[in-house]
Amino acid sequence: MGKVKKSTMSKRKGARPNPTGVVEVDDAEAVEETSKEISFLQKLSSPAVEERHCSCLSLANIVLEEESATTLLDAGIVRELGPLLVDADRSVREAAAGALRNLSLCSNEKACEQMIAADVMTPVTALFSQAFTELKAQQAAPKDDTSMEDDGKAEKTGDPLSSCVEQTLHLLLNLTEASPVAVEVFNREGLVPAVIECVQPTVFAEP
Repeated sequence: MGKVKKSTMSKRKGARPNPTGVVEVDDAEAVEETSKEISFLQKLSSPAVEERHCSCLSLANIVLEEESATTLLDAGIVRELGPLLVDADRSVREAAAGALRNLSLCSNEKACEQMIAADVMTPVTALFSQAFTELKAQQAAPKDDTSMEDDGKAEKTGDPLSSCVEQTLHLLLNLTEASPVAVEVFNREGLVPAVIECVQPTVFAEP
């Protein structure tokens, strides 16, 4: 009697062979996305203020995606963003704090761990204290017609001092929730009175 011919389909287990060597669309998109993330990361050390600022803003959105956050953590995003908390430009400092704040919200435990290991608490406490002091002085300063007109413009574009205080405050709270080391630094720096004052509605009230 004739032999039963084995089906060639039984030999095809696992991933399908790709004889053309052409990269699949999904794989190509993933590679492109990763390249874009790394590109933003590299621009954080750019001598141009605008590039550093725009990269921080872009990364602040990118890290909200868990997979992207993990990729960037492995690529050293904390090491690159940390020094920007003391950047010479205020807009860069604020944007860096915002990116770290969003990163601290991701479910990857490495985020807060890396921030603590990189001593992010030192520059962020300094930035919070400085921005809060400047904000209080700005609010206490007498206002003439010109300053009121400037305040109207600031209201449309957002007050950078208020935003900086808000970003650093939330970052501090996220880190202290995740790490006893952060709590120790927080208490040592005497930030409790300032934080209590920040939760009062008058601090971020519109003029």
